Amino acid sequence: MSAAPRTPKAESAKRTPSRGTLLGCLALLSGGLLLTAYVSWTLYETRRAEVSASFERLSDRAMQVVRERARRLEYGLRGARGIRIVSPNVSRGEWRAYMMSRDLEREFPGALGFGYAERVRGRDLPEYLARMRSELGPDFQRKVVEAEPGGGEHVIVQLIEPIESNKPAVGVDILSEASRRDATVLAMRTGEATLTAPIDLVQVDGSHRGLLYLLPVFRPDLPSATEADRIAACVGFVYAPIIMERAMEGLAERVENLVDIEIFDGGLTARAHLLYDADRHLDSAGPTFTDEDYADRLWSSHKTLNIGGRTWDVRVTSAPEFEAQHRTLPVVWITAMVGITLTTSLMGLVWALSTGRARARALAERRTRELQAEKAYLAAVQDCSPLAMFVTDMEGQCTYLNPRYEELTGQAAKEGLGVGWVRALHPDDVRRVRRDFEQAKKEGHLLSGEYRWVRPDASVVWTAVRAARIEADEQPLGFVGTIEDVTGARQATEALKSQALHLEEARDSLDRVNRELSARNRELDAARAVAEAATKAKSQFLANMSHELRTPMTSILGFAQLLADRRTRPEDLAEYVSAILRNGDHMLSLINDVLDLSKIEAGMMTVESIPVSVTEVVNEVAAFMRPRATEKGLGFVVDWRTDVPDRMRTDPTRLRQILLNLVGNAVKFTDQGSVAIQIERRKLKDGTSRIEFAVVDTGPGIDPGQLSKIFQPFTQADDSTTRKFGGTGLGLSISKELARLLGGDLYAVGAPGIGSTFVLELPVVQGPSGTWIRPAERQPAALMACTTPTLHGKVLVVDDGIDNQRLISLLLGRTGASVDAAGDGREGVNKALWARESGEPYDLIIMDMQMPKLDGLEATRQLRAAGLATPIVALTANALIDDRERCKAAGCNAFLQKPIDRIRFFATCQQLMALGRAG
Repeated sequence: MSAAPRTPKAESAKRTPSRGTLLGCLALLSGGLLLTAYVSWTLYETRRAEVSASFERLSDRAMQVVRERARRLEYGLRGARGIRIVSPNVSRGEWRAYMMSRDLEREFPGALGFGYAERVRGRDLPEYLARMRSELGPDFQRKVVEAEPGGGEHVIVQLIEPIESNKPAVGVDILSEASRRDATVLAMRTGEATLTAPIDLVQVDGSHRGLLYLLPVFRPDLPSATEADRIAACVGFVYAPIIMERAMEGLAERVENLVDIEIFDGGLTARAHLLYDADRHLDSAGPTFTDEDYADRLWSSHKTLNIGGRTWDVRVTSAPEFEAQHRTLPVVWITAMVGITLTTSLMGLVWALSTGRARARALAERRTRELQAEKAYLAAVQDCSPLAMFVTDMEGQCTYLNPRYEELTGQAAKEGLGVGWVRALHPDDVRRVRRDFEQAKKEGHLLSGEYRWVRPDASVVWTAVRAARIEADEQPLGFVGTIEDVTGARQATEALKSQALHLEEARDSLDRVNRELSARNRELDAARAVAEAATKAKSQFLANMSHELRTPMTSILGFAQLLADRRTRPEDLAEYVSAILRNGDHMLSLINDVLDLSKIEAGMMTVESIPVSVTEVVNEVAAFMRPRATEKGLGFVVDWRTDVPDRMRTDPTRLRQILLNLVGNAVKFTDQGSVAIQIERRKLKDGTSRIEFAVVDTGPGIDPGQLSKIFQPFTQADDSTTRKFGGTGLGLSISKELARLLGGDLYAVGAPGIGSTFVLELPVVQGPSGTWIRPAERQPAALMACTTPTLHGKVLVVDDGIDNQRLISLLLGRTGASVDAAGDGREGVNKALWARESGEPYDLIIMDMQMPKLDGLEATRQLRAAGLATPIVALTANALIDDRERCKAAGCNAFLQKPIDRIRFFATCQQLMALGRAG
């Protein structure tokens, strides 16, 4: 019985796998695909979570920057409010000086300036407008934005700086427009800084919508704890007009241009609510924004900010740069492809094995094809891998390098085969790589380390190398591994270390700053107490100064009216004139004290250093004050205690001023006894000398606790002193500062009941030997002969004041001069040039500096430009060094200050007319 031959059907049946094998292959395929899908989805979600976290960090950073910009503006408002509280009647000059001390563009970006708006009741409006026109100019007007405000109140912009770019805002009634009015009322009720809704600012065109940031100012002497208190105590508002584009300028750069930021006020959909758009991508959108306007933005977040009583909606969206840096899908796709490939290959292997020996050859052929495909897949994966990949034998000879190796190291793959890769390593890392390779080969563990590669352009790349040993039948064949660029990670690590160090230093600095702030707060409390005392002293000073000015003015006006009365007896005229001159000198002394203090506080007080006869100055002071002491029945002594150089370098005018003030005080406050001037020279250890001028009196004395206060402005030892003796309380303060400018010091000693001693110390800087004659202009007018010289020639008086013009003409007329007059600079220029053309030029021109139509400076420039050489005397009430220099630069030959000193006036005219004829 022979076996039946195998039919093709039987052969096919034997080659066909069983149902169980088929189900197993399908299960393997399904499981592999599910596992690949799970890994790919997990990787996708993980990557997406990382990107989301990065986007949220950028969004939070953007919000922090917006808050910081808003806080800066609020700090600026609070600083401006401090100026208004310290100086309730702050002038435009003081406001401008404060604003010029700040760098607005750097400290408060977006703010067009800082201003102050006064709260005015309706019944007080006419008086307020009149006062503003008096202080700020006749063109000051109240401006209405939309409609007259109701409620009988107004809030009018009074000051704003810089005025050049904000002038249209001056006079605007903030309550005349709804948004401004709502923010103003809210700020007054809450006492907090408040923003308006978007508005059209009056100082810019309509292309830039802006905001007003307002902060109420309350009377410091009234409570402001409750809403009712704040409404009653509010006197006005400091405010800043803001352009949001400027306020948020550079915001995108702060988040590395990776996200876009839009800020809305009152909603996210209307263009009217849009305050700021960093990349301006909404410029092309319609009046209402929809999701289509953000269709190209993959990431978006919406946050809210409460700023100045307004709720801002902030939308942060991803920029193309952010999306380019955080791509997720390529890595997921590569993972999926590898998983599918491995699953398919494994299923194919199982399928092939299941066919048995009958399909061995077919399996071998198919396996060969599959291995080729797998190799192709693997090569594709290696080519697409972001990591460089390599294969070496056990001796370190490289047998394979993928294309990423060449991109990473700059060395061609074929050059890196064998041991060529060593040439691309950093020379300092070659020995360490060989040591790690030998240790991994010996111990069989994973090769892992970070090494440097040197690219052909000499740049250094840090890499992380990971390699595993390949074995077959427990025999090592070599290593397969990857090379990853970690340069950025190392730099980030170093940056984190540096940042941690900086944070530690910042923590230490913060502790130090906290300690300093505590000390500074204590200093501020002390300074606040000093400021409050100074404010009280200034208020008392103003009341006293009003009395001091009105008292002599009463005498001047009263005696002037008596002079005008025809019933006045001739024998009384001399007495009346003497009283007018005496009170006029007293008023001039008060005004000079105030002007001296103003120049000192402004840092414009200057002194000169010329040879001075100490004896002459002391004798002049003694000659002037001795009659006053004698009139009160006091003894008066000048005591030269040691040898004193007759000549020293100092400012004679200021030295005389200090001594007259000290001696005058001593005479005024001493009722019995004597007053003495003691002069003594003291040698110091360093070889220099100082002269002490001590003014000693037997008056009531000064309490030691008051000695440190009497040299402060507006201060006297006791308020009763002002009531009893009068005075401004400025003399000692001015004398103290003048002594410092002269290089010396002024101090006082004494006690109640034993009198007082005021000591002026000055350094001895000796002048030239020989006789020195002081210029006539430095002699006191009271000590000079009061004579009227004879002047021959023609004089032109240019002054817009009729009374001053008449006075100067009368004075010059008594000298024999021929006098013409002009009422302004233009008329003066015409008369002077006409006289020259007619052949009878003027011998002297007296030119007032402040006149309508054409002031004295410009008139002088025009005369000099026309070639007129006639001497010109500048006559002005200003007395600063800058005023003198401007007159000199304009072409004036001399400078005289109002009121006119007749002696100096005649001497100057006589000298210039003589020089003019000689020239």
